[in-house]
Amino acid sequence: MKDGPRAKMLEAWSSGFDDNRFFCQINLALLPDSSLWVVPGSSTRREDTAAETRRFPDQTRPIPAPELEGLSNEERLATCRAYAQSMPGAVQLHLEPGDCCFYRNTLWHCGCYDPAQPRATLHDIVDTPECT
Repeated sequence: MKDGPRAKMLEAWSSGFDDNRFFCQINLALLPDSSLWVVPGSSTRREDTAAETRRFPDQTRPIPAPELEGLSNEERLATCRAYAQSMPGAVQLHLEPGDCCFYRNTLWHCGCYDPAQPRATLHDIVDTPECT
């Protein structure tokens, strides 16, 4: 692993990686919600695939967010969707009211929010008293 801020972050993150009490999240949709994009199976891998490394080659810094400054809402949404779709193997989750998604945030994931669509979800982490 290379040196730099990302390497230090990954080193700290890695210490709890195999402990299933850590990194657990929940999304409960109160309205239809399709904002979450995930890469199935990525939560169990410590190393990026070759395709992921090609997509985000700078392994010394945190993965950059898409550049949205100065864009209209439509342009921002298109940019965010393109960014989410650029994650190798990414799929969009479609949750109906009452649908609940549990996942470990160790997986590749991001949100793509449409400001024209109302959004209501309950989102939290799930952990144990030992983890707090």
